[in-house]
Amino acid sequence: MSDNSEFQLRSDFITTENLLEWNVSNDHFDKIQDQLKSTGTKLLVGPRGSGKTHQMKVFQENAKSNSELPLCIYISFTKYLYLEPYLTKSTNAIQIFHSWVLAKIVLSCFDIIDNIDDFNNKLSENGFTFNIDELLNFIAQSERGLVDEQDINRYSELTIKKVSDFIDIFRVSKYRKRTVILFDDAALTLSQEFMVELFDIIRSFKSTTISPKASVYPGTTEYGPRFHVGHDGDEVTCWMNLSSPTYSIFMKSLIENRFSTILEHVPENILEIFKYASFGIPRAFISLIRNYMEADSGTQQSKYNHAIEKQSEFIKIEYLSLIKKMPQYKLVIEVGNEFFNKCVNLLTNVNKSLNNSIQLTIGVDESSMSSVKLFPRLKQLLYEAGLIYDLGSVSHGGSRTYDRFMIHTLFLLNEKAFSAKSRGFNPSNIVIKLKSKQEKHPIRKTILQIVNQKILDELKLDFPPCLNCQTPRIAEEQLFCHNCGKELTKISIFNDCLKVPVAELSITEWQKSKMTENGYNCIEDFITKKDPASSLRQIYKIGKVKAEKISSAVDLFMDEFLS
Repeated sequence: MSDNSEFQLRSDFITTENLLEWNVSNDHFDKIQDQLKSTGTKLLVGPRGSGKTHQMKVFQENAKSNSELPLCIYISFTKYLYLEPYLTKSTNAIQIFHSWVLAKIVLSCFDIIDNIDDFNNKLSENGFTFNIDELLNFIAQSERGLVDEQDINRYSELTIKKVSDFIDIFRVSKYRKRTVILFDDAALTLSQEFMVELFDIIRSFKSTTISPKASVYPGTTEYGPRFHVGHDGDEVTCWMNLSSPTYSIFMKSLIENRFSTILEHVPENILEIFKYASFGIPRAFISLIRNYMEADSGTQQSKYNHAIEKQSEFIKIEYLSLIKKMPQYKLVIEVGNEFFNKCVNLLTNVNKSLNNSIQLTIGVDESSMSSVKLFPRLKQLLYEAGLIYDLGSVSHGGSRTYDRFMIHTLFLLNEKAFSAKSRGFNPSNIVIKLKSKQEKHPIRKTILQIVNQKILDELKLDFPPCLNCQTPRIAEEQLFCHNCGKELTKISIFNDCLKVPVAELSITEWQKSKMTENGYNCIEDFITKKDPASSLRQIYKIGKVKAEKISSAVDLFMDEFLS
């Protein structure tokens, strides 16, 4: 396709036509659609790129045209951290966030109302009045940090009861029996206060006529004291297991549906390797094909190496970027990186010695981890980044219990783990190896057999010091310095994002230099302008098209950084 739309990585940027045309059905994803259709609260679990948004969008589109399905309302909360500064400057931060969430739900309803005038008449008959322009303005003002006391008082009247009644009136007008509310990007893991509030809202919306569904991350999503998984909502795994018997069939269908026009440019054996290299993440598979196509010159081997190396570098950069988002976990993330690299080396050596089987799994003796208190958090962060696939614990007799997980196949391929018997580059042999049976039992190790004690001794939380006396904090929730008594500054991920240099944006070097020459040194210099895109056009040789591309690059960077 001439516009390269098949390489778009995010489902929220794909047209409805392409979304439905490229959708692949199999047992795994059909079950997810059934769960979205069902009553009760469901939590769609998976790392970035595993298809959570895609599944929600597909359900939303199917529900529009099928009157037998529930009424479907979709809301994305990708911009929740734009409200984070209120936590340090306003006593009403949670109320503002609460009203912002409810306003977005109401607006999402109006987005799918056929005749707004007729519907407003029905609302008036039931004592409801909603001004769309005012709601849009409140959301925009909230995300720019400009909400005042008057706004807070006005929108505090926007309650869950009122919005639930409004949704029921809307549902009846559409002749549907139930409503499903899709809370996409609900895992607000970078703001505990907002995450607790959002899941309390989700819990409160559940009724006989309303079924909330939320997308969350594996491992790090903490639901707060009032939301209990298993009671208030059931988890539904979106991430497809590489070992699933239908995995290869699903990936084959994805290729045929989405990439039929470029199949002649990518050899079949390379595509087969990319299936396994994507590790069950459709977005990674798309990236690998794009990387291969971008290397439009050179040998098949050089193009393959380019694709594998670029994707592995991207995943590692994304994982290590968590340090900027969660600075208190800097050492945990760095030790996690070391742990992962050791696991890759371990599995690489094992696989080079195997003839007719493959080993992708490591089991760590749980008793050896008991003294490493932050190891569960370390593993959760690797899991959330999609670097490991959690297989749970298994007992091997007596007191020997092993925590099992699969290691990302892309990194094993990058280390030539499956090429030991080949002379030169032989993709056919790699495919044969990847398709061979997996070892029945994982490699069983203690934690000290993977990383040494010195590295584990570095595993601690890393809090910023007191700005007054430079004494390190001793707890994340600490409000005052235990040495000098001064109030401690709250860690702000949003403010950290604003300080990111323009040099880190995905724009041309010329555009970066023109921006810095004109005072745009970091993201804050851009987004604080009243009309950022228009202000860029005042720079010599930056017209409407370039300004829009730069503005889009900033929006995309912030969405990725703050998600």
